[in-house]
Amino acid sequence: MKKILYIPLFIFYISCSSESAKKSNSSNSVTSSKEAIVYQPGAYNLLADSSKVAWLGTELTTKTHFGSLRAHSGNLKIDKGGEVAGNITIDMQSIIVEDLKGRSKEVLENHLKSDDFFGSDNFPTATLEFRSLNRYDNDGGQIFNGNLTIKGITNEVEFSAKLIKQTPLLHAVGKLVFDRSKYNVRFRSGSFFDDLGDKLILDNIEVDINLIAEPA
Repeated sequence: MKKILYIPLFIFYISCSSESAKKSNSSNSVTSSKEAIVYQPGAYNLLADSSKVAWLGTELTTKTHFGSLRAHSGNLKIDKGGEVAGNITIDMQSIIVEDLKGRSKEVLENHLKSDDFFGSDNFPTATLEFRSLNRYDNDGGQIFNGNLTIKGITNEVEFSAKLIKQTPLLHAVGKLVFDRSKYNVRFRSGSFFDDLGDKLILDNIEVDINLIAEPA
């Protein structure tokens, strides 16, 4: 079987219309190019059925693969003080490769689902639980603290996110980076194997979340 060099650089996003946004002077509001967006209290459920979760993978040689997964469920809540908390569940058995066809597509999909990577037969979902902090990054994104669970292993992560729109549907975008070796994703990892040379696959995985939810 032909071996495929692969860095699981995943870009997760929930399909929606895009709109640029940046932090305003207020600690609990975000200003876009069109209007000021203020965090309003409320509870929201992820629109999983109409959502798309996309990933992009890059090899050490800079060759890329891309595809999609399904969002399983999720919800979030904004309290009266503007603090945000919630969770997202991703169906790891739904991994699809979209840049390949035929046998190559099948081989890569099966490899990503195998124990070399995400072991989706034994660990069919990944989850991210999160809560906002009263801090912001240089791009105006609010900092969140969270727990990311992959292959049954949970580690603390920190990431930034922005509220883009809240009515009639909530739209938020976020970005995080985590170390795959902490989740026992071993394939060609320098944390587990020596002398890999140009076969090395980087441990850091970048995740972009583009979330759409409706009022609960």
